[in-house]
Amino acid sequence: MKRFTILAATLLLSLSLAAGTAEDLLRLHKSGETYTTAFTEVKNMPKAHRETTKKGNLTFRAPSYLKMDYTDPKGEYTLFDTNVFDRCRGGKVTHVPAKKGSQYDLFRSMILLSFAGDCEAIARQNEAKAVYTKKDGKILVDITTTKAHTYSLKLTYNATSGRMTEMVLIEPNGNYTTYSVIGICK
Repeated sequence: MKRFTILAATLLLSLSLAAGTAEDLLRLHKSGETYTTAFTEVKNMPKAHRETTKKGNLTFRAPSYLKMDYTDPKGEYTLFDTNVFDRCRGGKVTHVPAKKGSQYDLFRSMILLSFAGDCEAIARQNEAKAVYTKKDGKILVDITTTKAHTYSLKLTYNATSGRMTEMVLIEPNGNYTTYSVIGICK
């Protein structure tokens, strides 16, 4: 009976911490919030033994606009906007169809919701679970799913501002990309 009571108390504490952390994170974000910051993108492909690094500046405007302008390689960009997912690579612009409910729409939505701090919406959309941990002035969120062809995320937010400082996007094939935000410019 004593073990059950301790287990139940631990479970309730974990659930209340997760709910409080999710609400705290959302409360830190404001509709219409806009900021620009430097970032790095490191893509790891373990099976191919390859790693690529890109750098640039990103602009986020809550809730549905993110543009990553790369300075290395210069001239490339990625744009996520309402129903838009565009990329420029090697001077060629690709308009990726993001029809409602498509894989690209889910990907676009997941990226935008990550920057907006709405981890519970990401979890619902991907039939996943979000696990929250507060540590050293940060909110760590682990969003994992077993749903086929779906990404998992490891997100780090500043506990004071609520702004994302790192996102690790884990692909179903084992590749992963780490986006690190380097300060808030404006």
